[in-house]
Amino acid sequence: MLAARRSLHNLAVPLVPPVGRWSPRTDRILGVVARPTGSQYIQYEDFLQTGETAANTNLYDILGRASDANLTSPKYITLPAGIFSFTGFPLEVGGTDVGLRFGEKAGGFKGLWGMYGVGRTTIIRNLPFSSSQHTKDMGSATPAAGLINVQMILAQGNDARSETFVFKNFQLRGEDADHYYEGILIYNSPGAIIENLYLRGANPGFKNAPPGETMAIKSNNASGLQILDCEVDGRHWQTNTRIGAAVIGMNNTTGITIKRFFGHHALASMVTFYQCSDVYTEDLVTWTNGTENGNGKNGAGINHERNYGTFEHVRPTTIVWGVYSTGTLTPELAAMIPDDALSDSVYGTAPTQNSGIHITMNVYESDNRYMTSFIVRDPLFDTFDNVNGSPQDVLAIRIQDEYPVGRDPLSLNGQTYHDPEVYNTAGNQMEFRRRGGWFLDFSATPTSGQYTLTAMGNTTAPIAYNATNAQIAAALNAVVPAETGSAGAGDRSLRPIAVFNATNSPVGRRREIRFGKAGTHTFSIASSTLAGATLTASQDRISTTANGGLDKTQVFMTY
Repeated sequence: MLAARRSLHNLAVPLVPPVGRWSPRTDRILGVVARPTGSQYIQYEDFLQTGETAANTNLYDILGRASDANLTSPKYITLPAGIFSFTGFPLEVGGTDVGLRFGEKAGGFKGLWGMYGVGRTTIIRNLPFSSSQHTKDMGSATPAAGLINVQMILAQGNDARSETFVFKNFQLRGEDADHYYEGILIYNSPGAIIENLYLRGANPGFKNAPPGETMAIKSNNASGLQILDCEVDGRHWQTNTRIGAAVIGMNNTTGITIKRFFGHHALASMVTFYQCSDVYTEDLVTWTNGTENGNGKNGAGINHERNYGTFEHVRPTTIVWGVYSTGTLTPELAAMIPDDALSDSVYGTAPTQNSGIHITMNVYESDNRYMTSFIVRDPLFDTFDNVNGSPQDVLAIRIQDEYPVGRDPLSLNGQTYHDPEVYNTAGNQMEFRRRGGWFLDFSATPTSGQYTLTAMGNTTAPIAYNATNAQIAAALNAVVPAETGSAGAGDRSLRPIAVFNATNSPVGRRREIRFGKAGTHTFSIASSTLAGATLTASQDRISTTANGGLDKTQVFMTY
């Protein structure tokens, strides 16, 4: 392991995590945890029959016996150390194939509201190649559309019951099967708790979109979900090959809390929030998720899609280890990663070709839903040099630009940025840039004259000294082509170009030029006969060395 580590950082530098940050390297719960006692708990051993042991008994049968024991109040079953196997995914209820189904719905273990173990030595697994779902062939070029509805554990709430699902202190280990499947799903349930779970290869999949986007931990139509002190390892437990498609997938869920979480080695995707609201995370650590910059495997750090309400990420550490990396981590980042998570059999310690993006935010105007605030406090991101050894800015936060015209996605020290990107520069500073945007600055209020602008090599007709934002935009849109780039090569629309009055400037003195979508855009002053003012153009960006020395501990975004 020392040889592998040498390529990641300088061994002469002590591996000490940054002060005040939770670190998977030093703070994971790896020891034995006491089994809880009390009237709400029942023990696994009480339901074994003569001659039965964990080695020769189907866990599904034991949970069924506990459920059939005429439980008069909600119970949680506790398990000792050992390997507890269930055969296949025997339940087919409502289109969902499930290994172990908790809750009051048909086919579930009624009266049982969760499981407790004693730590990672309590291993829950599916027996290898025991599944009855052979029709969902993982070797098929077009896997079955319903394949994503296969879970090792499903906790499904009942509208008439409000008990809390709890899954705590065990390892959920995926074994070989003839099809893909997911780890644990919390569905239609309030207040569920997932705590101190280690999920290892528990969600074999193949892509970052359905039907191949299998999740290790997943929620749908839930509320008040807590994920605490958990780790998701996307590697096969024997071969170390990446098999788990995605780390976390929160869907249509409100009131999510995630604390002290470590997710790593996903094959295709990352931590994703989809159509969620009111999310709070502390010490969410992701490391090398996603393996290709495209082909459905371009993972990132933390992904947000079509969300609303409030989001706050406190001390997130996203080490994407992606397309920009040369293979060296700073000591503070290397000190976050445990030795057992440093390499895998496919990529070793080399960076992957994932997207290189740390935080993504995708919002669509047609959804008519928007976040009221998005806050990132004290983030820790990896930064790299490019392949030629010169400084390379790393895209840290990307915000999609399908916002209604006039919305202000990001405010920083009073300066508004439409559709911004946030970069980590080579000096590990944060820099905010409008996506391909420019400023058009008037030194004073002109009294007469006209000017022309050149955008993407095309020059406008003369623009009057007192032209409105709409008139400037019309002049640009008349000469700039609609598209740039080639089909399939990530081409981006240039139109419509919009023009805004920038904040922190007298009205009309600074205009913000916003191209239709992301890309590398050129913009300049072609000519000017203005009287009483000079005209300049500059790229719309703000670095952390400006505005009083802003640093990465002060990132605050609202929109």
